[in-house]
Amino acid sequence: MIAKLIAYREKDFEFAIALIGARLVDVTLLLERLAQTSTAAPIQAERVRVWLQRNAR
Repeated sequence: MIAKLIAYREKDFEFAIALIGARLVDVTLLLERLAQTSTAAPIQAERVRVWLQRNAR
């Protein structure tokens, strides 16, 4: 899921929103895993973190 969000494609956001809405993924866990991801550039990780926080509702 983190790789999909880092790719920053609309289709991946739609997929993530569906999983979050169905409570199949935990946003807190995603944020923890994002923090552990070393392959993402800091700007990419920050962009995904902000997106997750805005869409976690």
